[in-house]
Amino acid sequence: MQNNSTTQQLNNSTTRRITPVLIVGLNRNGTTWMGNILSQCFRMTGPRHDLHYGFCEVNLYDNGKHWGDFSNLNQYIHFLDNYCPADVFKILEGDRKYFEEKHAANFYEFFFETIDQFTQKQGNQYWVAKLDPGFFHDPAEFEVFKRTLHERYNKPKFILIQREYNDYIRSYINMIGEAKITRNTSLKKRISGITGTMFYHYFYRKMNHLLADKDVLKLPYENLKNDFEGSLQQIASFVEYPDAPMPYALRRNVQNTSFTGKKKQQKDALIGLSNVVFKNIPPLTSLAVGLRYRFQKKSNLPPLWWRLTKAERFPKKLEEELKMTEQFKLLEFLKDEKLGTKDKR
Repeated sequence: MQNNSTTQQLNNSTTRRITPVLIVGLNRNGTTWMGNILSQCFRMTGPRHDLHYGFCEVNLYDNGKHWGDFSNLNQYIHFLDNYCPADVFKILEGDRKYFEEKHAANFYEFFFETIDQFTQKQGNQYWVAKLDPGFFHDPAEFEVFKRTLHERYNKPKFILIQREYNDYIRSYINMIGEAKITRNTSLKKRISGITGTMFYHYFYRKMNHLLADKDVLKLPYENLKNDFEGSLQQIASFVEYPDAPMPYALRRNVQNTSFTGKKKQQKDALIGLSNVVFKNIPPLTSLAVGLRYRFQKKSNLPPLWWRLTKAERFPKKLEEELKMTEQFKLLEFLKDEKLGTKDKR
């Protein structure tokens, strides 16, 4: 394995012509839906698989912070051993041997090269991925990311999607997955509602501030839902897409709960009060979020997805996990896959 690689070794003129489209938004605000739209209604490469509701989280911030730089060869080998068998690298059809010969400097460079290669393989000019909200709580790391991004690409684009607060908080409180287990009482739902309110106002304030000088399209979730074709035309113009978007190419993905409006309305005086406070007193909101991050229990495990491996090697365990977290749509897909009634994506 060579360890004298530089950014120039991984970059080339073809890569410079690729346009990354980065989705910005808090969870429960339609970021997965936006990923599915961009990767189906436009010729944009993305990490797609139905076991991830169509569009997979790539966790750029969490991985960038977890792995650090790759100047130490032992660290780089450890990273390859862990990351390459996991879901995102598999979905993007990554080539481990390539990275053994050309040593990436850090995770961002590694990811960009992986998705660039997949984009070129698919014959596309654009790729799309989500940005973690964590970037906007850590401006220094966001600067590192942006520097790496702009060294590599000429015209990266950001699309910020935001939902109206009332619909967001209803979706947040009734979220499925692991959150469903932890929010299993009225008190815990109330606490999650206050926490979700705090995050909503804090992160969107930060996102708007840190993206103020960037090439960003701000698209309300409701506009996308109520004027779908008009919104596609707006996106196409913004990213300078050379062809007409394909609104009818959006197939019905396995939907997560941020899409449907069939959720219980959460009416709670404390959540309502927290909305007034966190919306109108930014210093208090920042203090509360800072304390939450400081005392939040951190996992020592790398931020990786293993659903594909679980489906292949531990299907019964995955079924139990999906039942426990009430992810019944994914469970249906998993059963269809086993019966061979679904096309592989």
